[in-house]
Amino acid sequence: MTRSILQSALTSACVMACGDVLCQVINPRSSGRDVEEAASSRTLSSPASSVSGRERGYDDIQTTIKNLDYERTLRFFTIGFTLHGPMFHYALPWLHRVQFCRVKRVFGNWQNHALPKVALGHVTLFPAYTSMFLGYLGALEGLSVKENVERMESRLPDLLIYGSTIWPVANIVNFAYVPLHRRLLYLNMIGVGWNAFLSFQA
Repeated sequence: MTRSILQSALTSACVMACGDVLCQVINPRSSGRDVEEAASSRTLSSPASSVSGRERGYDDIQTTIKNLDYERTLRFFTIGFTLHGPMFHYALPWLHRVQFCRVKRVFGNWQNHALPKVALGHVTLFPAYTSMFLGYLGALEGLSVKENVERMESRLPDLLIYGSTIWPVANIVNFAYVPLHRRLLYLNMIGVGWNAFLSFQA
């Protein structure tokens, strides 16, 4: 793969950070900041009649930016840089190289054996990464081992179920049509939405 591991790490880090910011913008309560109180105090300080719609919109953007939990976003950036990017930088070429000789007799050479590659990745890489993500995030948040295990037990099954409705389809397209050197980028594009969901769940 011509793409360097540093590029993969930086791309994944930025995508995961964007996913977390998207989650906080869509669902401000998830950031743990009292956005509604800030908005109320802003409204009380300036009469509604004297504030135009554009000014209110600008104030809303300022309030949203002010109330973002940047430490939380930094944690997602760190996970993308040190875990997701490096892991899938090597995992995707590995899946690409896997040969399914017997499957060829049944399915033919359909898009370089996309279906078995997706199945292999989904039963190995997906649960492994999701488990490591939850454990790593808990460690960065300062959770104890017991708290981390409890959260993993409560969140991991749902994440695996939800992910099983999204990633197999995305990966079939990935292995069937996306060039090898663009696959991590493609996954990261879909990953913005998925990481927003992960942020909300975790």
